[in-house]
Formats: sequence, C-alpha cells, structure tokens
Amino acid sequence: MSEAEAKARRQRPPAITLRMTAQERDEIKRRAHMAGLSVTRYVVESGLRGRPPKLRPALPPDPQERAALVRLMFELSKGLSNLNQLSRAMNAARRGGRGAPAVEAIESAAHEVGALVGRVRELL
Repeated sequence: MSEAEAKARRQRPPAITLRMTAQERDEIKRRAHMAGLSVTRYVVESGLRGRPPKLRPALPPDPQERAALVRLMFELSKGLSNLNQLSRAMNAARRGGRGAPAVEAIESAAHEVGALVGRVRELL
C-alpha cells in the first residue's frame, strides 16, 4: 500500500457540529451508552431512522430522580411497616379475645400508603 493510500484510509470523514445544552449532551451520552453505541453512531442512527435505537435495559434515573425515589421508598416502607404492625395487633387481639386497634389508626395508615402509591404513579 502506498503512502497516499495509507493516508487516505486514516483520514476521518467530514464532521458535523451540533449545538446543545450540557444537559442535552449528557442525556445523549447516557442514552448512547445504554444503547451500546458511540455518541456519533447513536446520533447518526437516530437521525437516519427517525427514532433512537433501542436501549438495552431501562435508563437509570438521574441523580435527582434517584434521590426522590429513595426518599419515596423509605416513606413507603414506613407506611407498610405501620400497616403490618396494625395487622399483627389486630390478629393478636382477635386470637386473645382483646379489642382490636382503633379503626382510625388503620384508616390513617392505609390512607398514608395510598398517598405514597399515588406519588409513585406520578414518578412513573
């Protein structure tokens, strides 16, 4: 192979410059990584196919979403723990012939869990 041929093979194709915000750039990088592609290949395939390539697993949440989900999981865990404790107390009271926990406490815990489930739906 001649030197001119070798040089021609090493040359890169013409570049296209894209302007975007830092957040958009980071999101494109993240999606390209999740698709198992380079940023260039991801942008080319997205542009030529009219839709982005399929991503492998679900996209991980960004740091703010993750923090919100962690807080929500903690709150949901607390609410479910309260319901479990009330359920155990009610079952023990039935077996022992004692009075059951106050209905208001059960309704309050159920309402709390229902509200948390609603927040989860909003995030999804």
